[in-house]
Amino acid sequence: MPPTRSVRTLAVSLVTAAAISATVAIATGAAYAVTPPTPKLTADIEVYAPYQGQTLCDPHAKPGVVKFRDLILKTYPGQGDSGITRACDVGGKSEHKEGRAWDWRLNAHSTTEYAKASQLISWLFATDSFGNRYAMARRLGIMYIIFNKKIWYAGSTRWDPYSCSGTTDCHEDHMHFSFGWAGALAQTSYWTGKVSPVIPPPGTPPPVIPPATPPTPKFSTADIEVYAPNQGQTLCDPIAKLGVVKFRDLILKTYPGTGDLGITLACNIGTTSEHKEGRAWDWRVNAHSTTEYAKASQLVSWLFATDSFGNRYAMARRLGIMYIIFNKKIWHAGMTRWDPYSCSGITACHEDNMHLSFGWAGALAQTSYWTGTVSPVIQPPGSPPTG
Repeated sequence: MPPTRSVRTLAVSLVTAAAISATVAIATGAAYAVTPPTPKLTADIEVYAPYQGQTLCDPHAKPGVVKFRDLILKTYPGQGDSGITRACDVGGKSEHKEGRAWDWRLNAHSTTEYAKASQLISWLFATDSFGNRYAMARRLGIMYIIFNKKIWYAGSTRWDPYSCSGTTDCHEDHMHFSFGWAGALAQTSYWTGKVSPVIPPPGTPPPVIPPATPPTPKFSTADIEVYAPNQGQTLCDPIAKLGVVKFRDLILKTYPGTGDLGITLACNIGTTSEHKEGRAWDWRVNAHSTTEYAKASQLVSWLFATDSFGNRYAMARRLGIMYIIFNKKIWHAGMTRWDPYSCSGITACHEDNMHLSFGWAGALAQTSYWTGTVSPVIQPPGSPPTG
């Protein structure tokens, strides 16, 4: 039973896990306060399981799905098993035909059974002690869940309506779980204690990533910007600056399939950040996806390449990039290496995004990449004159 959309790009909101679980489960107090055991783990965690629809005919129950089924039936006695596998000649595409889905038999119209569903969903979606949202769903590799005319996709902050007809088709008499290949093969951290990368379907050839870089303007001279100096946040001005907007649009056009996690941040959230001046952008690109990591590598190679005049890191300088953080490492303008980046959790460690901060010249689109004319260092608005 594949979802209605194979690719979902859903904006991150401030909805809490408790509020989300309330949309699927009736508040019943402590009617059934029981959850599966929670292993002791580190802050490292899987990315949200990407959608991996059925591509094979292999109706054999996969070990991660069997273990999850047994765990849930032990935790919630009295409920049933509506099956993991399905013959390949029955119905349309479904992860059941690869042994990667399980139907947990319980009644959405029974207060007691609905309470059990509530407890499980709350546990799956809860934020862990490290601040990882939807922690157990990610550590189990759950790709999507359908229950009571609603569907949740990994990475979403809400339940969406599920188009259906009839009690079983609408999942009113069971809850459906579909797993990515990592979860289905029991390779995720809930079972192993080690974070699993995204695992492609068996037999998948390595992805062929066509070379892609942004356009490189023609410059008539070797003149180029100095490396962007460190200009930390000094103002509260969370309005996206022109150069950052233009860079974002350039990258999203060059690398389709990646995403935009935002330029600005409210001044009362967190600590000092160029996001609060509209001078930083978070590019949604997954360090644990072979395809997306290749795109990130292509961009960084282009930014850091030496130009025909012998200028090193030429495009990074012509765009006014001040520093980049990706996959637990940071590069500062003027450095010849990536340094370790102290962090905890997949988002804070920039494993699911690349952070790019710009000096004021780059942020204001005054650098030579945009204008053809080399820009001096531009001081923050309101700074006293220098010299």
